[in-house]
Amino acid sequence: MSRRGPLLLRALLFACLLGLALPAAAAPADATPHQATVVTAQPKPDPHRAVRAQKVLDSVTDLLNGLTSPAKAQRDLSLQLRDLVQLKDALSPADRARANRLLARPTANPNRCPDVRCYQGADRQICNDTICVHWVPASEDPKNAPVSMRYVHRVLKTVSGVDQKYVAAGYRKPMSDRGRGGNDKPDIYLAQIGDQGLYGYCAPEGPRHVQHGSMWGYCVLDNDYSHREFPAHSPLQNMKVTAAHEFFHDVQFAMDAGENAWFMEATATWAEDQVFDKINDNAFYLPYGPLANPQIPINTFRGLFQYGDWIFFRYLTDRYDTETAGMNDLILKMWKACAGQKASHNSLRAIKLALGKDGTNLPDELARFSAGSRRPQETYHAEVAEVAKQGIKYPKAPLEATRNVGATPVTLTKSYQHLTARTYRFTAGSVGNLTLDLDFGTAGSAGRAVVVTKVAGSPVTKQLVTSGGPQTPIAYDPSTTKWVEVTIVDGKTSGHDTEGVTATLTP
Repeated sequence: MSRRGPLLLRALLFACLLGLALPAAAAPADATPHQATVVTAQPKPDPHRAVRAQKVLDSVTDLLNGLTSPAKAQRDLSLQLRDLVQLKDALSPADRARANRLLARPTANPNRCPDVRCYQGADRQICNDTICVHWVPASEDPKNAPVSMRYVHRVLKTVSGVDQKYVAAGYRKPMSDRGRGGNDKPDIYLAQIGDQGLYGYCAPEGPRHVQHGSMWGYCVLDNDYSHREFPAHSPLQNMKVTAAHEFFHDVQFAMDAGENAWFMEATATWAEDQVFDKINDNAFYLPYGPLANPQIPINTFRGLFQYGDWIFFRYLTDRYDTETAGMNDLILKMWKACAGQKASHNSLRAIKLALGKDGTNLPDELARFSAGSRRPQETYHAEVAEVAKQGIKYPKAPLEATRNVGATPVTLTKSYQHLTARTYRFTAGSVGNLTLDLDFGTAGSAGRAVVVTKVAGSPVTKQLVTSGGPQTPIAYDPSTTKWVEVTIVDGKTSGHDTEGVTATLTP
């Protein structure tokens, strides 16, 4: 994928550490390509649209040619291609023609040259009842590495299995492409993209370049995932998780191609773990996501953060809802809320709607998640043990500050971004009652706190606090009480707010 950005970045980071949804149940109609749902509302005028379009065009060009350095690895190719589809009308005629060449399918399309490497020969294809796989034999195009028929059949079997799992779980099947690949089935192209720093990608195509609504697409996977180009995991494992991740993007395009990029990446990374749970490739991103970086808003698309965001959705799906065909239904509910005519149902609102149906809300869950991030070995016990066998360690959220409380009250106040958290630890040198005065400030009713107390020989106790002001005093005996931690969360979905806590020890 470009799903993880250029391979050079992934290899560098690896060395330092050692690129859907509708019916609640899959009805027979869900197993066939569907008609498009299109929202015709026009985007608001944007004076910077042409500038953004040019930046995306240049970035896609660099990514497809393997020219993006680790320092510039900011965007996923699949979603950059999505952005290019939606912005190309703002380009000059010449640049629009170049964009169309970049967006074109890789096989049997010499018109892609000279903008990006292209296949020179006619492609071959093999199909089953659900998927088609395309490749070009080495005899037709010696510049590309040969593709073994065994590998072609493995890709066909893998992607078909991924497709069937998503459909069985209730997700929408990718749209018919109206014969673009020779028939109406989704198309997977095999190409030598590993040496360009790409794992794989999916690109939306039609039927129209909508801002919100359904589009069909095609996907590209590497032609062998050789260990030389992909040092982490085996070639088959890399192909499997990439197929699961990228094909979920194709399903997302069928749901709503215009959804927020962070949500699309986070849920695609979550989905790959649902399909291939034992590979644990997504554990690589935990140090870059909210588990280790609670000061970054959950809805951020930057660097590798959005890939690490999958753990927030894993936290939710570990605790809420049922499973269908081995996939938790909560993410399905979120994508249902994204799809359809209500384009105002952006990703955060979709999350809130889905959580509301399960009797909870986003501020509460973000607070519990953030407090749990301080103790991942307790919060994700099974997962931590599983990845530890592969030499991977779950990171934990850092402390913002540690303060010893004595006769003088200690006050800690900070400006927070929306959907972020900070954890403070308080200790005391004498016996007394520790009182916490929580000030949610401008976060108001969206402010939350979780108070955690550690007493020797006992599990930690946790209390979710949903309103500010003085809290019930906590008995503190330094001979037994180790510490009291307060995780404060800004549960608003935009802006900056000021929150704080005052700790007082009284005899």
